[in-house]
Amino acid sequence: MSVNSEKVDEVMQIDEIDGKKYYFWIMTNVEEIETIDDVKEAKIEFF
Repeated sequence: MSVNSEKVDEVMQIDEIDGKKYYFWIMTNVEEIETIDDVKEAKIEFF
């Protein structure tokens, strides 16, 4: 996964509920991300 072409630093599984897995993606130094609105508009890619 990447956000604005920056790869995720770490992925942690945080919980499994009713057979569904939930993950927390940790990223640092993503350029152009300063506010929650920037996150909503970010280009997210899965590979």
